[in-house]
Amino acid sequence: MRRVVKRLMLIVIAAAIVKLAVSARGAELLGSAVIALAENEQLTGFVLRSELGLLRAEAAEPTSAAEASGESAESSARPALAANPIGGGFPKLTEEEAAPETPAASAAPNTNTAAEDAKLPAPNSEADAPGAVRPKTVVIDNGSSYNIDVPAMLEEDIGITLPANDAPQILIIHTHTSEAYSQTEGFRTLDKTMSVVRVGDALTRELTEKGYNVIHDREVYDYPSYNGSYNRTAESVKTRLAEFPTIQIVFDLHRDALEQADGSQYRSTYRNGDTEAAQLMLIAATGSAGLSHPNWKTNLRFALNLQANMDAKYPGLTRPLLVSAQRYNEQLAPGYLLLEVGSTGNTIDEAVTAIRLFAECFSADS
Repeated sequence: MRRVVKRLMLIVIAAAIVKLAVSARGAELLGSAVIALAENEQLTGFVLRSELGLLRAEAAEPTSAAEASGESAESSARPALAANPIGGGFPKLTEEEAAPETPAASAAPNTNTAAEDAKLPAPNSEADAPGAVRPKTVVIDNGSSYNIDVPAMLEEDIGITLPANDAPQILIIHTHTSEAYSQTEGFRTLDKTMSVVRVGDALTRELTEKGYNVIHDREVYDYPSYNGSYNRTAESVKTRLAEFPTIQIVFDLHRDALEQADGSQYRSTYRNGDTEAAQLMLIAATGSAGLSHPNWKTNLRFALNLQANMDAKYPGLTRPLLVSAQRYNEQLAPGYLLLEVGSTGNTIDEAVTAIRLFAECFSADS
């Protein structure tokens, strides 16, 4: 009885701590402590979700056959789409294997906006100075079961070699294609000029101008069914890689969902002079939760180097790099990463500005 009471008290304490996490940074700092508390006390009837900056204690659901095999199913079927919005910011979980559905045809990109044409702020002058040295380490939020020696990994060769740019090198895709920003009711839409697809358009343009050969997949993978999104994305990526084996880098570009204790949306912002941009977050998956991902260190080295580049050139542009225990399809390519651009509290123009700054820091080999 005493042990049961102790567990109940720990649950109440964990819930109270969660409610105090009123900012993205607060969530990052508190997440590990609360999760460790739950694991040490073996609170098997509780699941604490903190993977994307949201801390929520929720009752654990019965284990399904898919979960028993190591691949978690997404939460539940999402609401039908109205004329424009799709409701809610949903946690991203890996899924059971399923046959892909045929996505809808995409519309032509719209890049004629002020954010795309605005002048970027000056980078950190020290970072661009001759002989400048990048930081020897970067801040990570390690949600995996592995010990990560960040300085050592930054010294290692990334292990990715891009072929000549006469063939596709980089693929940009959106597992949750309908994710949108603060101007959109419900934060989801099929209007690609207001969703993460437009942010992907901007990244495609910026990287192409830098000389990279880029494919932007603008298909919809999370509607009409949200469940199975990652499976459909995986099938599409496999098809692209079979057609273009030269692709070494895949960015699965998302919008994060950060909600404060009072229900308001957190606006993760980077400021540089008169420029305001959304903050970015890279997610490097390891599969340590039980899914096969033997080459996760290559993906992580790539992410660490990108993070170091951004920390050097635009300090504060990124949140800590999330090292995830999940897999998120990242086993499919050595340079496969999830890229969260802004959150539900940001405008789409702030997201576009952020991705332009990201492109300024992008390098496949450093």
